[in-house]
Amino acid sequence: MKTMTELEQIILQAQDAYYNGTPLMSDADFDELYDKLIAEQPDSEILKRVGVDNSDGFEKVNHKITMGSQNKANTLPEMEKWLKKIKGNIVATHKMDGASICLTYEKGKLVDAVTRGNAVTGDRITSNAMKMNFIPKVLKEEVDCIVRGEVLLSKVNKDKFYPEAANCRNQASG
Repeated sequence: MKTMTELEQIILQAQDAYYNGTPLMSDADFDELYDKLIAEQPDSEILKRVGVDNSDGFEKVNHKITMGSQNKANTLPEMEKWLKKIKGNIVATHKMDGASICLTYEKGKLVDAVTRGNAVTGDRITSNAMKMNFIPKVLKEEVDCIVRGEVLLSKVNKDKFYPEAANCRNQASG
């Protein structure tokens, strides 16, 4: 049986490898370890950290709003608890693993796009976002707003266009 310190180290190593293109285990195996840490040591500092892609070449930008990691709901009671906190329309899907992105609009025009990074600082990818046909460059109204979204790459498209990629999430980030 591993001590909690060893479990935390395994999780940190797995996160670093995953976010940098060399996963050590399946998502399901990682989730099992992560859930074990939540159950046995809910105050662990590891649970407050966000994985970060250490890619070079992008300007680092501080977020105006912290972009924390989103929690998952695995059971009906967990989902019901979460739904009680949420107001408005809900869209539920199978788990999707992509790259979080923060889009900033001024007077309805896209002016900045930044990856989640470590939740406080991300990579400015505005020029890449301008090439993504699913991101609106101009909104219907001239509003100033920040939108959080997820850049996704389906497994079918990964296999078709990027067969060498380690996983969908890392390729979506690229």
